[in-house]
Amino acid sequence: MTIISLAVGVTFVTVKGWATKQVERRMSEFAEAQASLLDGQFKQVAMVGESSADFVEQLEKPPIEDLYAMIRSNIRRHPLIYGGVIAYEYNAYDPDVRVFCPYVYRGPDALKNMAAGMQALSTDEETSQSIDFGAREPAVSASRHERITL
Repeated sequence: MTIISLAVGVTFVTVKGWATKQVERRMSEFAEAQASLLDGQFKQVAMVGESSADFVEQLEKPPIEDLYAMIRSNIRRHPLIYGGVIAYEYNAYDPDVRVFCPYVYRGPDALKNMAAGMQALSTDEETSQSIDFGAREPAVSASRHERITL
């Protein structure tokens, strides 16, 4: 009886070790697959931002309505995008508007507009906000063509 108990115990320890290694290997493979999937999704979202930036750079001074429409369209088409913004350097969009930064984000019920330094286009006060960032100058003026990569 002692020999059988010992054999069962050794078998149990061996099978448990093998099973643990199998679970660890499969979990690692699963984690790598999920990371690869997320990486692809993040790259797709980054391409949306890069192509939008390239498009806006080609336009001299696009109408404000078109900028908001482009941002809203990007957000609607890509569920991973929470919000989008087009930021211009100080007085670059309009010499009379120091900070111009149209922003659209997902609200609880609908997409909402926000504008930095000017009133948002929306006439619905509940879906519009305005932010004035004041007279703070940027510490470093970046080239229009520099990109921030994650």
